[in-house]
Amino acid sequence: PPFSTHKGDPVNPARRLILITAALLLACLGIQARAQVDLLDQMNRQTGPLSEIGITIESVGLNNAARPGQWTGIRLRLTDRGNAQREVLVRVVLTDVDGDDAQYETVVTTNPGLEQPLWTYARLPFDIAQTGGFVVEAFEAEEADNQETLIAPTAPTGFIAGKPLGGATYRWGQTMSKTTGLIAVVGNVPGGLSGYSQGISEGTNPLGHEVSMAATLKVKDLPDRWMGLAMVREIIWNGERPADLRIEQVRALREWIERGGHLVIILPAVGQDWLALGNRELAALLPRVDVARHEATSLAELRPLLTDELPEDLRLPDLPVTLHSFTPLADAAPGEADRILNDQQGRCIVASRAVGIGAVTLVGIPGWHRELTGRGLPEADVFWHRVLGRRGHIATQNELDTLRQSGELITSGRPARTFDIDIPNMISKSGRSLAGVMLGLIVFVIYWVVAGPGGFAFLKHKGQAKHAWVAFLGASILFTALAWGGATALRPKRVEISHLSFVDYVYGQRIQRVRTWASILVPVYGNATIWLESDDAAGAGSSRFVQAVAPWEPARTISRGSFPDAREYAIDARSPDRLTFPARATVKQVQLDWAGGLAWQSIRPVTTENQDPFRAIRFTPPGTQA
Repeated sequence: PPFSTHKGDPVNPARRLILITAALLLACLGIQARAQVDLLDQMNRQTGPLSEIGITIESVGLNNAARPGQWTGIRLRLTDRGNAQREVLVRVVLTDVDGDDAQYETVVTTNPGLEQPLWTYARLPFDIAQTGGFVVEAFEAEEADNQETLIAPTAPTGFIAGKPLGGATYRWGQTMSKTTGLIAVVGNVPGGLSGYSQGISEGTNPLGHEVSMAATLKVKDLPDRWMGLAMVREIIWNGERPADLRIEQVRALREWIERGGHLVIILPAVGQDWLALGNRELAALLPRVDVARHEATSLAELRPLLTDELPEDLRLPDLPVTLHSFTPLADAAPGEADRILNDQQGRCIVASRAVGIGAVTLVGIPGWHRELTGRGLPEADVFWHRVLGRRGHIATQNELDTLRQSGELITSGRPARTFDIDIPNMISKSGRSLAGVMLGLIVFVIYWVVAGPGGFAFLKHKGQAKHAWVAFLGASILFTALAWGGATALRPKRVEISHLSFVDYVYGQRIQRVRTWASILVPVYGNATIWLESDDAAGAGSSRFVQAVAPWEPARTISRGSFPDAREYAIDARSPDRLTFPARATVKQVQLDWAGGLAWQSIRPVTTENQDPFRAIRFTPPGTQA
């Protein structure tokens, strides 16, 4: 028996029920723990030397810098120990806030005996540090039933998992927090950027600007989808050859820029790699300028652009450097060749071009000169602020030391303010649930009064106490029907969506970007699908933009729960424009990233006759007349 008693110690029914429930709970926990151990043992066997596919997780994010809550690229290296070419389904498994396993899947053709790189993508949960990490699995790819894929696309890649071939486990151990910014540097880190990482150990910049760390990359480290660059606001290119970019990397870089990224290119002193590009798609992004080369330019001439220190406080050697200047082409349209910085002679040494929501900037000052980097130049708030479009004062080390000595510098105890903390409340659908709870509470209270002491007192007053059980049965039937009818009336009959969307648009560009957080109430059980449509007229699939849908959770996830019927659902990792998830007549929260043509009317300048619209200062909101 699940419990035992001593002779002469009677067990009452309530105590017996408690003991049986506790025993069943312990048994279930034991089964679950044993199942987890069996799963870990299976994964350990799959990652061992006997597995058919060897999986190495080379990088999570950019050079192992990844921020929770963002789409992230995961670079793998596969080694097929089989003897024939085959299709392999690679899966990254992350548990969402509902306890279901989100399986980000990619299909690749492997060659026996050869190491093969692979980029796959997933949105990392905000609390991935608490959940521990994720699992990567490999299976033989079997073609899914076409009819099933069309009606209920539970196999978004067109393949389903067959025989297990191998796996690997990634334990989250990164120090980059969700409040830290990231600047990607392709090549050598130019001087002055270290100012943005002040206070990174405390998590906040001493004078209030966002802390940003630099990730140094090679061309081979760049992902082939924009989702792998989503965590980065700026990419500074300094020294690597653009000709080494593969076409998939070029398209990913372009879409990242069009979605709001900023590519900063520091022209090398030697070589013309960026000025003689063979890739037309990449060359079309550059500012429309003529480039002039100036030899033997003195560093002293560039002092106002590099530092605001007085000459007696910071001396610059009178050394010659190579400088590039930019002259906008005569037929350049507004936004195609904007002057950002001029030197003392009026030469433009930083020029920029708007590309969609983002920009591409050319810098003519050498980015890797020992006399500059050794002195921490150019200074962040003098030069890089203008180039990157940032604000705020970046203190020098001497200024920080002075503030510390005077007690004016607060370096700890400054809490981070999460600006998206209000999103869950703005998209929640708790009103209907609250109404149902209140109705249930009111019905129960009235039932308790009528079927309990109130009804009995009334019958006793009328001298009909002998009919108490009949009245109790009638009240139970009546209130059961009332509760059932009320629940049926309140039950949602159609899909309902609450969302918060931000539409980004730069006047004069032909591209818009939308970021949406949504709560979707699905009033059915089974599977439900949400997808983003492309903006092309030819139909989904021909747009050059890769749309993205992923499960989402609040930035401050206090605790995780799980439904008793926790299930798995697949997401196409390289083209995640469709999400099919388990539906339980509850709410699912998702994040959607869309980009395309001008789908919504936006602000526009109000102009008079013969007035340049780009110089107009008044704007007309949508739906109103000038």
